Amino acid sequence: MKKLLSYLFALAAVAFAFTSCEDVPMPYDYPNSGNNSENVDPNAKGQSADNPYTVQEAVQLIKDGKAPTTEVYVKGVVSKVDYYSEDYHSLSYYLSDDGKTEDLQVYSGKGLNGADFNSKSDLKVGQTVVVKGVIKSFDKNGTTIYEVDKNSQIVSIEGEGTQEQPGDEKGQSKENPYTVKEAVDLINSGKAGSTEVYVKGIVSSVDYYNTEYKSLSYYLSDDGKTEDLQVYSGKGLNGADFNSKSDLKVGQTVIVKGTLVNYKGNTPEMAQGSKVISIEGNGSSSETPSTSKGVSIEGDYCYTY
Repeated sequence: MKKLLSYLFALAAVAFAFTSCEDVPMPYDYPNSGNNSENVDPNAKGQSADNPYTVQEAVQLIKDGKAPTTEVYVKGVVSKVDYYSEDYHSLSYYLSDDGKTEDLQVYSGKGLNGADFNSKSDLKVGQTVVVKGVIKSFDKNGTTIYEVDKNSQIVSIEGEGTQEQPGDEKGQSKENPYTVKEAVDLINSGKAGSTEVYVKGIVSSVDYYNTEYKSLSYYLSDDGKTEDLQVYSGKGLNGADFNSKSDLKVGQTVIVKGTLVNYKGNTPEMAQGSKVISIEGNGSSSETPSTSKGVSIEGDYCYTY
């Protein structure tokens, strides 16, 4: 009898222990409990193709630091088809609400319903698209770029648009380059974009020669008298090395291909890695080199000359 009572008492104690454990709340969110999931209203702005963000709304969310970490829908007009990636069969292009400015970059995006693009001509300027993807920003040489991240997909396309002809658009060929003023205005307005463009100007100052990279830093303007646009650590004709500071002369007219940036927010420049496409005129001797050895500091770089 004693053994039976002891056994029943033990069973009761175990049952009480299990009941008590069930009543104790978990001290943390258990995986897959749902407490960490992001609750999204499918009818909210930007959460469906029927209620997408405008381009301006998407850009403002990014600027305010309120862009969702999940995919959203954005509707805009294609303002520029930038380039086609043969490796990923994707296109990079720009959108705006009116199709006239490059407000939001769609980086390496896929086509309709995630299909591959086959060429740059698969998407045309003027077409209205709804794109599904993650919106974000990134910094490129001191310039903030607002974009739909890679692997986005187009949900709908409206209109026939217009076929861009290579070289017809301003700044996209050596036959139709930007003036220095036009390039500087693009930089100052934050609309320079992140792709290479062509700029024509007159060398107003040859700054310094980098012996390590065999490059030159120099300044351009439209009249050759002011230092309006810095070409930072650029290469020579068709990307060839410069051999000395005297390889480029004040007064020569050049067309340069490179990326426009606003260095640290106060220096309009063509970023490192540009190349001269053409040179006209003999110019005059560049500034007389200092007779004493010194150090030139440019931004975060230091050079001995």
